Amino acid sequence: MHMKLKQAINGLAVYIMGKSWMERPFRYAAYHHKRALRRRVDAKLRSLGLLEDVIQNGPFKGLRYPPEDEHWVSCRFEKIIGCYEMELHPWIEQISTKRYSSVINAGAAEGTFIVGLGRLFPEAKLYAFEPSTERSPTVEALAHLNGVADRLVMGKWCDPEALRSIDPGENPLVFCDVDGYEEVLMCKKAVPWLERADILLEVHEFRAKALSEGERQDFERRHSFLRRDMGKVIRSRFEDTHQIEECTVSGVPYEKFPFLENLSMPEISAMTESDRACIHPWFFMEAKCPN
Repeated sequence: MHMKLKQAINGLAVYIMGKSWMERPFRYAAYHHKRALRRRVDAKLRSLGLLEDVIQNGPFKGLRYPPEDEHWVSCRFEKIIGCYEMELHPWIEQISTKRYSSVINAGAAEGTFIVGLGRLFPEAKLYAFEPSTERSPTVEALAHLNGVADRLVMGKWCDPEALRSIDPGENPLVFCDVDGYEEVLMCKKAVPWLERADILLEVHEFRAKALSEGERQDFERRHSFLRRDMGKVIRSRFEDTHQIEECTVSGVPYEKFPFLENLSMPEISAMTESDRACIHPWFFMEAKCPN
């Protein structure tokens, strides 16, 4: 009797959870449960002296963050242990021996990439564009803390006119993460100097082919900024002047981060699992003209 009751309750729970109208409240609850777990894990690691605000691995190793009570940084844990967007690390290491006249970051968020690249290229002028009034002060604080503030020029909304207004020099490097606006921004006709720039570009496009038609329509409704085959559009614009390499966002290879051995699997999932909407590519577009 007890087993039958348990099976009936479990079956009812699965039935209810399978209803589409239950998805939104449970997704909301799961998101905030993950946030709460992240806070508990972060507090535990800091109390044990295992977690400091300094990036431990990767090309930005040694970059320091301000205390969390002063400035909030998204994905702080992933950035500190060095697994954040680690698919880009080979490209960043590849270009680390180059000399750039400038680094331009469209979509700077809290400043990890503009400051990290600024530390790698100490002679480059730095341009950071970030429209969020909450995030811009963190970019500036991060730049001061890591000794690149004297080379940093802050901007807000990045559009083709904003890019045309700056002097990138002869050998610019662009890091672009603008949530789909790259269709407008990454255009050599609108911004002629992009022809000579090396470009690290996050391509936001809809590639979730396994979805049902109903799921696909719902996704496209909620992510109307995404354009199918954005990568093909960008490639067609740059393939005559750039060598284009592609990789996709990927999961964390646990074996490369011994630090994670301090955590349980549910904690690792909460601390490192991506919240991305779908799998999409990154492009490294290297100018064919000498840099």
